[in-house]
Amino acid sequence: MQLKGLIRFFTVLLIIYSLYQLSFTYFVRQHEKKLEAKAKKSLNAKYPEAKNFKSLDDMPDSLVKFYNARLRILEDSTKDVTVTYGIHGAVSYQKAKNEELNLGLDLQGGMNVTLEVEMTGLLKSLANNSKDPNFLKAIENANNRKANSDADFITLFVEEFKKLDANRQLATLFSAASSGRVDVTSSDSKVVNYLRGEAKTAFENTNRILTTRIDQFGVAQPGIYPNPDKQIISVELPGVKDKERVRKLLQSTANLQFWETYKLEQVQQSLANVDRDFDAFLKGTLQDTTPLQAPDTTKAATPDTTAGKLPQIDTTAKTNVAKKSFFEILKAGQGVGIGSVSIKDTGRLRSYLNADLLRRHFPADAVFAYGDVNTKGQKEVPLYILRTYNRDKAPLEGDAITDARQEFDNGKPNVSLRMNDYGAAEWGKLTEKSYKEQIPIAIVLDNVVYSAPIAVGKLGNSSQITGNFTAETASDLANILKIGKLPAPAKIVQEQQVGPTLGQKSHSLWQYGIYYLIYCYFPVDAGLLQYQRLDCKYCTDIKPAVYGWYSCRFRRFVNSPWYCWSGINDWYGSGYERNYL
Repeated sequence: MQLKGLIRFFTVLLIIYSLYQLSFTYFVRQHEKKLEAKAKKSLNAKYPEAKNFKSLDDMPDSLVKFYNARLRILEDSTKDVTVTYGIHGAVSYQKAKNEELNLGLDLQGGMNVTLEVEMTGLLKSLANNSKDPNFLKAIENANNRKANSDADFITLFVEEFKKLDANRQLATLFSAASSGRVDVTSSDSKVVNYLRGEAKTAFENTNRILTTRIDQFGVAQPGIYPNPDKQIISVELPGVKDKERVRKLLQSTANLQFWETYKLEQVQQSLANVDRDFDAFLKGTLQDTTPLQAPDTTKAATPDTTAGKLPQIDTTAKTNVAKKSFFEILKAGQGVGIGSVSIKDTGRLRSYLNADLLRRHFPADAVFAYGDVNTKGQKEVPLYILRTYNRDKAPLEGDAITDARQEFDNGKPNVSLRMNDYGAAEWGKLTEKSYKEQIPIAIVLDNVVYSAPIAVGKLGNSSQITGNFTAETASDLANILKIGKLPAPAKIVQEQQVGPTLGQKSHSLWQYGIYYLIYCYFPVDAGLLQYQRLDCKYCTDIKPAVYGWYSCRFRRFVNSPWYCWSGINDWYGSGYERNYL
């Protein structure tokens, strides 16, 4: 009897906690509805013909693309906006998004994609693109076997190669391009370990690239499940419907490039002009005038020998409180690059910089790129302006790299880099100019700048990249540089468009809540009530001797007030009643 109140207390507590957890989904949905309304309003203002369509599904791709881009900017810019309050105080949109009910593919539909990391190109690269017929035939046979085998691709390749040429050492194929890690005298087992290590690195790099690209879909809770043993990666993208975009983004080859960057003093006036026009641009009153004459980018800019002060850029003063300042978003002169920007504002800032009315202030060959946004605990990222000289192809790309690895110099981590002959010549030109003019060289992968060092002199085919590296960041950069050398792209081997099998009739939050209560809460609560109904009858009805031996002894042993309604009492009691009473 004394436990009824305790059971009721925990039952009520369970209900309150369940509603509390569901509340995150409710407040996220309410916030996102407001953002969707704002994005739709922007779409109608930009394209009045959008009002003629009943839904996004009926609109042309150009309108849908504008709507999605606008919605993504709004979501990014409101990540820190408070949407509710919790046990620990204010809860931001981003935090509530992380805590909301995970609907998954079955409730909201989406895409399920299986990708295979292609190891054929990797082996050919490690063998210095050998034309040996047995080598090429072994790769072909291994490819044919992998679908019906649990062995990894390296094992299958070695088995097939030995069938074709049992007496030949593997080292004769792979020593030339291994940068000394194996030589012509190395045993087959050492070469196999080397190949497996390179395959593992290639798989991890491909997985890293896919994870970064998946972030571009704006999926709140994607599922990424790598299987290194079989070289496959399974990806679940709830809510994604654009199948062609998924294919293109997941299968495109990683593009590692080296670019010059603009220094802050070189674009100082451009930034000041943007800030001057920024308020009028936001209000829609900025007039389109004759495009400004872009600076001549065919000549090297003369280094600014003045002090580090930037008098034309005032990032703090406000002559008019109501006026929106560009430098409230871009903190010019802070950190590396030309300045830093909050991660939540990256999408918004990119849209501003690429808008024609503001873009005209910058050099014609300027391309905007952010630093890596995936650093743990990072809240801001640097903005770089790449100097392309109006070329699509970078002066140096990843195919010039023959090796990259993490090393230590007097205990300090750095990255050792080796180039082929063509790469060494171009690298020498880049680093010589970088040293003389103190121009950072951006190392760019998929339009993300992972590092932008300034050279310490003209470098050749062997050089080191130094900086404020930790062992982890140096290892990460070495792996990024290896991507250009190790061609192991991912290809889609299976894809499935999944419909919302449970949620297709209604995507109502309350319907999800009802599912939860019916299938999760009520069975548990019914069990608790059943235990409560027993009311410890055997503790009072069984003879004192039996009670003292059976119930109280177990109470002392378990030392827990939960024993009477645990159900064990009823089971044992029934047995004693049949046998002894």
